[in-house]
Amino acid sequence: MADRRNQNKMTPAERERFVRALLRMKRDRAAAYRYDQYPEMHALAAPDVPPPDIVDENPAHRGPAFGPWHRYFLARFEQDLQEADRREGGDGRLMLPYWDWVNDNATTPNRQRGQIWDDAFMGGDGAPVSSGPFAAASGRWRTVGGAGNLVRAFGGSIASLPTKATVADAMLAEGYDTRPFDDSMGYATGVSQPPAPSATGAAGGTLAPGIYQVVTTYMNGAGETRPSPPTAVCVGGGCAPANAFNAIVVSSPPAAARGTATGYRTYVSPVNGSADDARLEGAFTAIGTPVTIRSLRSGDRRPGINTTSSFRNILEGWASRSGDIDVHNRVHVWVGGSMLPGTSPDDPVFFMHHCNIDRLWAQWQAQHPGQNYPVDVLRIGSAGRRPHGLNEPMPPWIGAELVTPAQVLDHTRLVVRGRPAGYTYDTDPLPFGLNVSP
Repeated sequence: MADRRNQNKMTPAERERFVRALLRMKRDRAAAYRYDQYPEMHALAAPDVPPPDIVDENPAHRGPAFGPWHRYFLARFEQDLQEADRREGGDGRLMLPYWDWVNDNATTPNRQRGQIWDDAFMGGDGAPVSSGPFAAASGRWRTVGGAGNLVRAFGGSIASLPTKATVADAMLAEGYDTRPFDDSMGYATGVSQPPAPSATGAAGGTLAPGIYQVVTTYMNGAGETRPSPPTAVCVGGGCAPANAFNAIVVSSPPAAARGTATGYRTYVSPVNGSADDARLEGAFTAIGTPVTIRSLRSGDRRPGINTTSSFRNILEGWASRSGDIDVHNRVHVWVGGSMLPGTSPDDPVFFMHHCNIDRLWAQWQAQHPGQNYPVDVLRIGSAGRRPHGLNEPMPPWIGAELVTPAQVLDHTRLVVRGRPAGYTYDTDPLPFGLNVSP
């Protein structure tokens, strides 16, 4: 499995090979690996419609599928890039590099520490771009959007790129996304983790003898939740010591630690089962009221982690401590020009930028296992579901090439058009992708 590496680590020969493959994709306009299909595809996934449809009609942005959609989009592009590399005499193992803009942060392009804007690589800015392999004068890079030439305006609309501090802040978010799964949610709003529940055996039920795992979750009015550690309760004659219990009484989690929570829910595992399989028993219960479990109703599975923040929305750049756009969105605006409309993949820098976004998501995934990716994502302005749920096909890949978020959550096991396309980053934690000598 190959690594995606920082573009700063590329040799001059590697940069030249990457540019050659891009130009081949652009030149072969009738080929299956043609470049222009990607700005066209992205534009369809980012329609210019007014609110609230700007959220409902967008399968790739302003919702949970932002990460999965672009992960597959990049892997698909990478597969075509490799085919172009083969046509140029390469071995077809060319990988997309990432642009770590927090380490290339400057107010002016000539202060960039990396070589990304070198004339032998991505070139400079201008309206149109006047230097590098994609310059208007070369005649080799006609865009899908705009007036047909690549345009950049470094720092014209926003002064600087994202900082290490803003990225580090995003990585602290503990929930992947939270209701209403749009561009409005951001940082945690105060639902604490309850302690392991106080639960004891009782009479008056029909529970089978054995051990049950009990979990509680605080919940607030926004539907945010945070699960407790489990408590094991043994009922029946097989316990040590044996008892005659066939029900479980669960005490309310403490009011003092509830934060913004207004109540709690109780989840119980099957007999002798795992806490991971605990299911909702009963309804939303007010803080201070105990719950008695007399039989198992097997409702919804307990949430894997809390949903008290939206890492996705912070990473996408709609939420920030400053109130300004940040992270993903900030980079698009800083580069400007062709990186602003739905056809933003017109600029090859798009793919290195989004590789970095995908890399940060992969790091967050490793730090926050049990992501609790939402199963159902409801529309905002009308009834029905948005194509952002865990098992919902993501347009335009809804036919023979059918792709859902569930299929791309693990970047090391991706399959694109029936072929293995997994990859690692040179910053992935073990066991994923660090290259370690045997």
